[in-house]
Amino acid sequence: MKVWELRIGDSAEAWAKAAGKLLAMKEPVDIVVLNYQEIRPAGERLKGYGWISSGDEQIHVAFKAICDILSNRAGKLLRQMDILDIENWLGTILSSRRSAEIAVMDVESQEIDDFIVAKRDYWLHNNHHRTQSNNSILFHHKPSKWELLYIFQKIQEAGGSEPGFINAEAAIKRAPWFKGVNPCAEILLGNKSFCNLVEVDLGKFNGNEVALYEAMYLVGRANYRQTCVNLDDGVLQRSWHELNEFLRLCGVGATGIVRWEHVDKAIAWAAIREYAVSGANSMADELGLPRAKLVTTVKPSGTLGKIMDTTEGVHKPLGKYIFNNVKFGKHDPLIQQLRDANYHIFELDSMKDAVFVRLPASYEDVKFDVVDGVEVNLESAVAQLDRYKLIMENYVDHNCSVTISYDPSEVPAIVDWLSANWDTYVGVSFIYRNDPTKTAKDLGYEYLPQEVVTKEVFEAYTSTLGMLDLDRANTLEELDQEGCATGACPIR
Repeated sequence: MKVWELRIGDSAEAWAKAAGKLLAMKEPVDIVVLNYQEIRPAGERLKGYGWISSGDEQIHVAFKAICDILSNRAGKLLRQMDILDIENWLGTILSSRRSAEIAVMDVESQEIDDFIVAKRDYWLHNNHHRTQSNNSILFHHKPSKWELLYIFQKIQEAGGSEPGFINAEAAIKRAPWFKGVNPCAEILLGNKSFCNLVEVDLGKFNGNEVALYEAMYLVGRANYRQTCVNLDDGVLQRSWHELNEFLRLCGVGATGIVRWEHVDKAIAWAAIREYAVSGANSMADELGLPRAKLVTTVKPSGTLGKIMDTTEGVHKPLGKYIFNNVKFGKHDPLIQQLRDANYHIFELDSMKDAVFVRLPASYEDVKFDVVDGVEVNLESAVAQLDRYKLIMENYVDHNCSVTISYDPSEVPAIVDWLSANWDTYVGVSFIYRNDPTKTAKDLGYEYLPQEVVTKEVFEAYTSTLGMLDLDRANTLEELDQEGCATGACPIR
């Protein structure tokens, strides 16, 4: 009997190498032993990263599932869906938020139908890990209307939200090196390149265009400086470093867009793009380095939009009064403070390593429609796509990341728009428009990241909340530097 043991170390580098060794194992064995003895217990704060250790619970579940996939395909090539599952299981290891992943499959693939419905009823088929990735179909040629209608039919069978569409033809026109996109599809990547992002809240500059131009110029300079990193670190292949030195990809983005007074003016978008590009170019010229091949983008800005107290990216909020259900690591010391302050906290069966906290947000300066007393966003899919096109044609070098909310009755209009604008369209995803009368289960989800509520429900909840002392949460005793194995920062 042949036994193979994999000992997993207590650092980010060790975890990454362990996954590589597991997948690279070529000789057949009878028993695989996964040894987690070096991993520190869950709940300890990690010096350097500042996160909380999640222990070995989730990595064990993920590695065991990957071993099962590999065993089931012994002696055969892995299928694309097997690779999707492996990537998603690896994504579950992160503890403080959903890991950022995208899975892209060519529309010509023999497994494309399985890919389209990959997340259908995932809670019934033990496929919770498949929620880790954003899934998109890659088109190398313009599809017919019939093809698009067929794909939308399959999408609706699977819940109405995935996969999105990526137009490789248009992407290559903008970026001849194009091989893929980052997890939210706002950056056009080469083979072994990465995203590099900053952003400006446009809504906060209403009435002060001069200050906005200066902000765009300064963040363009700062963003270019972020390309000046050495990726020849002995872990990544050197081609990562070489491609970064050649492309110098920037990602100067905008958020708070629907709050901006000039949101519908092409000339205003062109002006702020000019300042962003000029800023990046000025820094490159001062440093004597190649100018960035592409500079501007729009990212989803879900997290930063909340931090900056503004609307998220190009999106109009789902409603005026919202409960954000935000994922935290269950060992985060802030959780107890949130409980003490009366924040609603809940758990999901599919995410044993995490808890969700209900955080309220309101958008008093944005206009909404009223449905049964709830102020909600009922903006049409075509109106959202038209805003996407305006920004793509006048500001964005890469892609404007956007999730189009739609009603099934709008599919023919969406297909017509895609067919008419395919030459300039790079990629968007879709999701059913939020219905305030529907629960997460009604919509095919285990929970809703955002719930639209009435003003009365919102104020009733916020009136019960106490104060948080975030400084106290950050004064917990940290591990000594010696706790980092081999000097590498430990993983959370």
